[in-house]
Amino acid sequence: MTRRRSSGWSLRAGALTAALCSVLVTPAGAQDAPAPSPADGRPPAVGLPSPAAGTAAEVPAATPTGRLARSLDGVAARSYADTFSGVWVDEARSTVTLYLTRPELGAALVAAGRGQLAAHDGADVNVVVKGAKYSRAQLDAARDAVKRDATAWRHDGSVAIEQIGLLEGGGGLRIGADHPERAAALAQRVLADGSRAGKPAWAGIALADIRFDKSAPARPPAGAPRTRAAADKAFATADVGTRWNDKPAHDGGAILSVTRHEWWCTSGFAMDVPGWGRYMVTSAGCGSNGTYLYSGFQDFGPVFNRLPAIDAAIIDTRGTGGSSARVWIGENEKTYAGYEKSTPGDEVCQSGVRTGYRCQIFIGETTPVWTGEAYVDMTTACTRDGSAAFSIDDMGGPVFRWSSNPAKVISRGIMSTFFGTVDSSGTASTCVGFVPTATILQAWGATMAVG
Repeated sequence: MTRRRSSGWSLRAGALTAALCSVLVTPAGAQDAPAPSPADGRPPAVGLPSPAAGTAAEVPAATPTGRLARSLDGVAARSYADTFSGVWVDEARSTVTLYLTRPELGAALVAAGRGQLAAHDGADVNVVVKGAKYSRAQLDAARDAVKRDATAWRHDGSVAIEQIGLLEGGGGLRIGADHPERAAALAQRVLADGSRAGKPAWAGIALADIRFDKSAPARPPAGAPRTRAAADKAFATADVGTRWNDKPAHDGGAILSVTRHEWWCTSGFAMDVPGWGRYMVTSAGCGSNGTYLYSGFQDFGPVFNRLPAIDAAIIDTRGTGGSSARVWIGENEKTYAGYEKSTPGDEVCQSGVRTGYRCQIFIGETTPVWTGEAYVDMTTACTRDGSAAFSIDDMGGPVFRWSSNPAKVISRGIMSTFFGTVDSSGTASTCVGFVPTATILQAWGATMAVG
């Protein structure tokens, strides 16, 4: 097809600010950096502007069920944090399930949530209130404590904890490790101590409410095989703009590689950083600062700034034709209309270069996942039939839903890690961990490029 040529849930604020400050330095005049080229080599380390108070282009939920779920989540977080454990959406049945440690408060919470919506919006949506053993606040405190211990155990070689998830309905924790029996023994020792600094160890979660599973590393291994024959075929035509040969202005969903004919990563979406300009987002796993990326025969640009704490990076495309608000969905170009948050139970789609395009992937809980550099809070999403939700080289690519306009999509985030069951080849998994769009925009104080 002929290419248009034109120019162009989340980390808590305190934790995010601390993470950013710990890994970044702020240079003078970063926004005036010259457009890079392959000959420029590694760009200087750059810092970030202060996070903005808000970002543009966030869109409301598309359905009454989704809107009611988000309203209940917001009311619960503000006024029922000591009892709220989670919310789950079932669009097919127009049902929202609300988990509370004190289910008797459910009627008041539901009434308050419905009161935030326009008259009759969500009136036909059924809300089911179920009991939970632990509140989300307690589970989050427990996961923070596990992360601290897991980091120490990883460094001393005791055990490699890859994921720290939640059991369904606020029932406890699910810990994925290379040696689950070792993780269980270490956890038993921690919990037997009873308390730390006057507080219950692991926020008081009982050992019986922690499930220990075998878990493979979440990041695709650097030596995993690439299908060069398929790549060579895709890259065969240099003068045609495709996701395999992404001509400027560059799109999300395009192949990214460190040589011109290679599978590697996928671009995500473009965003405008105040004082800096427009950059393309991808995963921090796609390269260190200064790694120069190509898309087929096209120069894409260098990795300019990475945030391992949220597993995201920005690519400087200012010297290679810029970045657009468009995105490759399969072999077709669409336009981003905005972004939105995800709610457990939502259906999403993805368009990574290895997978191509697929839907029927359903949102799960936020889970801290070890990326090889840090524990990153990932939104998880899984297929329900055991097929692959994520394949190697999809990393950095778009997670989205379709808008009511078939030419446009709504961003949910960018893909990051394996999750769920990894196949025997080590190149695909039944679930994917992705970084929410809102988390990325807030980290850079940026606005998403939309059209």
